[in-house]
Amino acid sequence: MIHSHPEEAFLSRTDRLYSLRVPGFVSAVVPTYAAPPADPAAWGWWRFDRDWVPCSAPVVDGALPPVLTLLFDEEGVRAY
Repeated sequence: MIHSHPEEAFLSRTDRLYSLRVPGFVSAVVPTYAAPPADPAAWGWWRFDRDWVPCSAPVVDGALPPVLTLLFDEEGVRAY
């Protein structure tokens, strides 16, 4: 899951409690949403393993099959 915060990249109490709490699930927070950094390494990254633990940005392997992306917003849920 990727979402943004106005200033810092951190997991809020709401993020920690209500994000998908599935082992291996990765969540990213993009800081300064008014002028976000383009480099995903500058975002905050966490992986769930009984609790949220910081991790580095995932590496995308072009040899792997495509990943399904789900977009949740005010217009509903869409898959890409």
